[in-house]
Amino acid sequence: MVIDDTNIIKVGVIGTGFGYSVQWPAFVNHPLFEPIAISGQNAKKTKVLGKKLNAKYITSNWQEIIDNPEVDLVSITTPPHLHKEMAIAALKANKHVLCEKPLALSVADAEEMCDVADESGLVAMIDLEFRFLPERLYFTELVNNGYIGDLYNVDITVNSSVRINPRHQGYNWWSERKQGGGVLYALGSHYLDFLLHSFGNINTVSGRTTTNIKKRLSKIDGKMKPVTSDDYFNCILEFQNEGIATVKISTTSGFGRGARVEAYGSEGVLIIDEHRNLYGGKIGEDDLLKKIDLPTGNFLEKVDTDHNLVPPFMKLLDIVAMSKKSGRSLNPNFHDGLKIQKVIEAIQNSNKKKRWISLDL
Repeated sequence: MVIDDTNIIKVGVIGTGFGYSVQWPAFVNHPLFEPIAISGQNAKKTKVLGKKLNAKYITSNWQEIIDNPEVDLVSITTPPHLHKEMAIAALKANKHVLCEKPLALSVADAEEMCDVADESGLVAMIDLEFRFLPERLYFTELVNNGYIGDLYNVDITVNSSVRINPRHQGYNWWSERKQGGGVLYALGSHYLDFLLHSFGNINTVSGRTTTNIKKRLSKIDGKMKPVTSDDYFNCILEFQNEGIATVKISTTSGFGRGARVEAYGSEGVLIIDEHRNLYGGKIGEDDLLKKIDLPTGNFLEKVDTDHNLVPPFMKLLDIVAMSKKSGRSLNPNFHDGLKIQKVIEAIQNSNKKKRWISLDL
């Protein structure tokens, strides 16, 4: 592939968590991107990590990333409560934006972000790299090609023990709802996008959220602090084109087996098991479910990385690059993030009001 250096997108990354472990190596490995700047809240930590990455610019002031004239694209990987301010500032500074999910803390904030993005004419996309996990991508392709026929029901269950230890997984922004912490925002946003992407818009929602572990250890003062974010949620979703989805996600399930997706329709069945294997069966044709081989060469590039999200993030970057070239934000963009935000807020309202909530997507 011949690369025109004038088309290289120079990137400034805000955030030293996901931005360091996944995004930076993906940008480095992608031929159309060059990460040059990184910022983080902790100046000492950011300096150490920035030097490891050989970043040209290292700062603890995120505004300096936006003000940097060499930066074409700002990638925001901070806690959700900071997304709105940073994204709008970047867009108003004439920078393209790639923002972590969820887009914001409320539908109103997400709508404002979409309005600013639309008015700017710049690329404004949301980091939904889970779309591009090979088993999910092919699952969605098969659904769209009619493999299961008309959807009857789809069930998503995630039982994880990742946050079961309140001392090991201690108190931080993830523990505070006002900062966008909790499993509904973190994992729920990805699975809601999976459903919207595969089966279309949602009409009505009934949901519940809860906090099983109510205190976590603060490493700052060594005290157990009360948790305000959820570590478990479930919901029932009704699609506009009929069909029902149930979602149950827990991060406090001891010995949990992981994630499983089962979709049942008029013509067939598709299942992603806990090991990310894809199975399918056609009614009247297959005696048993069979493992479906994933296509090769089209979905994921092989890169030298220990993190399984680097390759799907690179596929997302393909679309970011195409968006910049075409002059419009392809999917997943801020408006996809707004849809997810509306479903999240509907689940929260349903939990509060203990009733079904209607949606207009």
